[in-house]
Amino acid sequence: MLSKIFSFKTLMFFIVLGSSLFIYKYLVSTKPEAKQVEVQEKTFYVKVINTQRKSYVPKSDAFGKIISTRQEICVLEFQGE
Repeated sequence: MLSKIFSFKTLMFFIVLGSSLFIYKYLVSTKPEAKQVEVQEKTFYVKVINTQRKSYVPKSDAFGKIISTRQEICVLEFQGE
C-alpha cells in the first residue's frame, strides 16, 4: 500500500512541483528594478479648418471607374451646446 502512494510518478510530480516553485521564487527575488524614464512633454501646433457639409460621390480611376449604386448623406446629430 505504501509503495502505491510513493510511486515513481508521484515522486516525479513532487520533484517537478518543488523545482518549479523554487525557480519561481528565485526569479522573483532576483528581478532587477525597472528605472523610471522621465518623458518630456511634447506639444504640436496643428492647422484647424472649419468643416462644411457637402454631398460626396466616390471617385477613383486607379484601377478603372468605381460607380456607387447609391448615394448617402451622413449627418451626425449632436445634442447639448
